[in-house]
Amino acid sequence: MKAMILAAGYGSRLDPLTKRLPKPLVACAGRRLIDWSFDLVDQAGCDRVVINAHHLGEELQRRVTHRHGQRLKIDWVFEEELRGTGGGVKGAEHFFDETMLLANADILIELDLMDMYGEHVLRKASASMAVHPALEEGYGVVRCDENGRVRDLRGGVTRLEHGLSPSPIPGESLVPGVSPSAKGEPFLFRGIHLLEPEFIAKIPAEHFSCIVGQTYIPQIHAGMNVLGFSTAGRWADAGTPERLFAAHELFWKADAPVVEPGADIGLKTELLGRTHVAAGAQVGHSCRLEDVLVQPDAQVPPRTVLSRAIVYGRRGQFWQMK
Repeated sequence: MKAMILAAGYGSRLDPLTKRLPKPLVACAGRRLIDWSFDLVDQAGCDRVVINAHHLGEELQRRVTHRHGQRLKIDWVFEEELRGTGGGVKGAEHFFDETMLLANADILIELDLMDMYGEHVLRKASASMAVHPALEEGYGVVRCDENGRVRDLRGGVTRLEHGLSPSPIPGESLVPGVSPSAKGEPFLFRGIHLLEPEFIAKIPAEHFSCIVGQTYIPQIHAGMNVLGFSTAGRWADAGTPERLFAAHELFWKADAPVVEPGADIGLKTELLGRTHVAAGAQVGHSCRLEDVLVQPDAQVPPRTVLSRAIVYGRRGQFWQMK
């Protein structure tokens, strides 16, 4: 198995934190976001991984190589312009001549990847998606039949069957008069794929493409065997400050606050609970931080008292969580 991590996005919903910090290097739960993707690469037994990059790409390459480059080969694909999920994979197609693990760099997940791979091989799937049972109906749902085969995504397959565009506006009725449940039980996609070369070959060659809208939906409609691998483990994405902090709390494992090498903690400062101080951060003297996520290179002024917050920037800016 080979692997690719998608890491080219701007992380705009975490702006201004991500103006100077690549989103995959954002601190969370005692680690960096991309470290969770490398856990999956390790599960797969890969000794080589492809990473695409765009925003602050050289900084991302430097820091990721420092963290992981000693133990495995990293191939970098730098995108001059963003290519989307499909375009990003297509741009690295020449690396993949066997099953490929594809992971987003901002996903935290509990997943038995080799169990997923076993099902993928047993079912002779061209693609497999890690999914989780959905608690409610809604736009974005993956529909799987009783055998786990994906029959619809976002209602797009059903729309194609009725001669409509596969990409409706979120919130609109997908196909008037047609029950979405006819395609199977609802699941939510968790951002982890296993892809075969024949699937990657079907990704449009155009510069930018969405792997769901422009490959998964039309190929499922055409009869391609796509598996939905159901997992019930913990999962989180870190797309917004609120989601980042929720992921930090959900995946925290340390018995004590985490202070990365290269962080500076002032005298008489007290760190409590699930506090994580990333490398390059400076926390002033006489502070009290409880359940605080201090991002790389951030500065916390002396005598600051904070609880349940994310600190970023050189002036001690922070998001206060509810």
